[in-house]
Amino acid sequence: MKELKRQLWHALFGVIIAYFILNSSPILFQSVTITTLIALYYLRYLLQRKYRIPVVEELLSNIGRKNELGDGSFYFLFGALIASLFFQQEVAAVSVLVLGVSDAVATIIGFYFGKIKIYGKKTFEGTAAFFISCFIIVNYYYGFIPGLIASLILAPVELIGGFNDNIVIPPLCSLTIVLSNIIIG
Repeated sequence: MKELKRQLWHALFGVIIAYFILNSSPILFQSVTITTLIALYYLRYLLQRKYRIPVVEELLSNIGRKNELGDGSFYFLFGALIASLFFQQEVAAVSVLVLGVSDAVATIIGFYFGKIKIYGKKTFEGTAAFFISCFIIVNYYYGFIPGLIASLILAPVELIGGFNDNIVIPPLCSLTIVLSNIIIG
């Protein structure tokens, strides 16, 4: 149940960040995000040094994994910031939405319904869920070809891992959308 709560938070966080990207100026989003990243970094520093911050500890115990100290939120915001610095607002917002929703859907489906292990702990069902949800999101905003290309690139990237997908997926998805639109004209 805790993983479900964590993933629902991940999806909601993605929707909120995407909304903020779309409905604020780039400089406002980037300024607030940088300030938040600095604050999160400082909080993580204090928690690593065993300082007690009851409100933060309670929040992390409800939606975080043990010993992560808010890493997911920190890296999620960092990935969103990178996408917003290098790509148009709508492209960055869609990419953040893909990270928030598709990553959460993949984990929920893989964790609760996954039967066919294909790479480490990752399952075919979770990867298929990522592929389908990524396709639906990108297809809705940019059409069939960009949706298909983004799904074909991002699903294996999410599957293989070896890096923090919260940082990699937003800029990679943004780049994929932009290049797909250039290719199809």
